[in-house]
Amino acid sequence: MRNYVGLTCNSRQEAFLSLFNILDSLGYWKDTVRPGSTMNRLYDANHAYFATACTYFVTNDNNTRKKANVCYRLFGIKTKAINYDEFICLNKNSGKMNV
Repeated sequence: MRNYVGLTCNSRQEAFLSLFNILDSLGYWKDTVRPGSTMNRLYDANHAYFATACTYFVTNDNNTRKKANVCYRLFGIKTKAINYDEFICLNKNSGKMNV
């Protein structure tokens, strides 16, 4: 992934956002098309990218969570996308969680 991204994208962020959008375009956890959905996907991709500075990315959007986790794995990023209930369990279990 690193060599391919290095040849085609100007930055890691650009590569991450591109992959996130490609997953959606290819039909992987595709978001429903409606007015504004393209911008929503861009916001989702950016939120997922900026969460790479964190341990967890918390979202109840199942499609965003799945695409984010694929991007994290392919880029070797340790961040895990989880939902709110998983986050609550994480806090109740003193930070120990299997994702």
